[in-house]
Amino acid sequence: MSETAADQSTASTKRRNPLAMRIRIALARLVWSPWPASAAVGRPLGPVALIRWDGKIGDWVLSSHLFGAIGRATGATMIAVAAPHQLDLYRETPGVDVVLPCRRKSLGDVVRTGLALRRLGCDTVVELTDRARWSDMLVMALSGARLRLKGVEPGIGSLFRLLDLPVDGHVVERAAAFLAAIGVQAGDWRFDWRLPADDRAAAAALWGDRPVTRILLNPFGADRTRILPAPTIAAIAERLIAARAEPTRVIVPLPPSVPGDWRAAVARWPVETQPVPVARIEATAALIAGADLVISPDTSIVHIAALFDRPMVALYPEDTRETRRWRPRSTRATILVPTEAEAASGLRGITAIDPGRIVEAARERLTIAASGA
Repeated sequence: MSETAADQSTASTKRRNPLAMRIRIALARLVWSPWPASAAVGRPLGPVALIRWDGKIGDWVLSSHLFGAIGRATGATMIAVAAPHQLDLYRETPGVDVVLPCRRKSLGDVVRTGLALRRLGCDTVVELTDRARWSDMLVMALSGARLRLKGVEPGIGSLFRLLDLPVDGHVVERAAAFLAAIGVQAGDWRFDWRLPADDRAAAAALWGDRPVTRILLNPFGADRTRILPAPTIAAIAERLIAARAEPTRVIVPLPPSVPGDWRAAVARWPVETQPVPVARIEATAALIAGADLVISPDTSIVHIAALFDRPMVALYPEDTRETRRWRPRSTRATILVPTEAEAASGLRGITAIDPGRIVEAARERLTIAASGA
C-alpha cells in the first residue's frame, strides 16, 4: 500500500471508530505506565537507534543521511532497525554501525529487537515516520533508552517525546528539524551510495559506449494509479526517439514477474527500446546513475534519481499535501499530475496524463540539462 493510501486508511479508521482508538490509547498508557518518562531532548550520550525505515526504498533514500550526520556530530554508535529483506542496504549505508532485523508487525521480533537495543546500551531511540505502529513504540519501551523520540502522534503520556516538526514540510525538512532539535547541524541530505562494482559494470554495458541520449523509462509505481501500461510506454518511447536529433537509447526496467499483457507488447517496442529484467534495487540504481534522463511514476525510482542528481520527469496521480511532502528532493525534476481535463477523461491516476505532455516535459528537461543547468 502507498503511504498516501495507508494514511488515508488510518484516518478513515479513526473517523469510523474513535472510541476504539481511545480505548487502545488508554490500554497502552496502562501497560507502559511502569516505564520512566523520556529524558529531555538533547544531544545523544550513547548509541542511537533509528527504527522502522523498512517500508519503502524511498524512505531509506531520503533518511539515510541522518546516520552519518548524527554519528559525525556525536561519535555515537548508529543502529538501524530494518526489515530482513533490506538488511544489506542498511549494512552498506555510510554511518551505520549495527543493523538489527525486525519484521513488520512481528511481536517476537519486536521483543527481541527491544532486548538487543538494551544489551547494546542504546541511549536514544527515534521513530520519525508517519506510520508509527504500537509495536514500534514497544521497541522503544523495551530498549530502556534514556531518550525516546517520535515525530508524530500518537504519544503515550511522557513515555515518548514528540518532536515539533513541520507537519507540512518536505520529509527532508522534517529530518533537518529533528537534527536541530538534538543539536546537530543539518547537512546535505544526499549520501554516498557505494553501488557494487558488478552492478555499475552491468549498467555501463547495457547503456553501451556509443554517444547516445540515455533515457530510463520506468513503468511501475506502488499501486494501480501509478502504473503506465505497456502501450503507453511504447508510445512515449517512440515519440522520444523521433523527437531527438541525436541517437537515443531507452531502457525500461522490469520486475521479475512481468504482467502477462506486457509480453506481447514488449515484442513490438522500437528497436532502440530495451526491456531489462532487474531483481535488485542496486541494479536499477546503477542504471539510473548512468542515465541522462529518468521518467518514472511516484516511487523509489524518483528518489534514487534525485540522489544521483539525474534530470527527471516524475509522474504523480494527484497534487496533495502528502505528495508534495514526498516529492523528489531535486531542482532537476519536472513534476506532472493530471490536468482537470485529463482527470475528467475517466482514466485513473497517471494513465490520465497525456503521453505527448510527458514527452514534451522530457524534451524540455533534456534541453535544460544540455545547457549545463
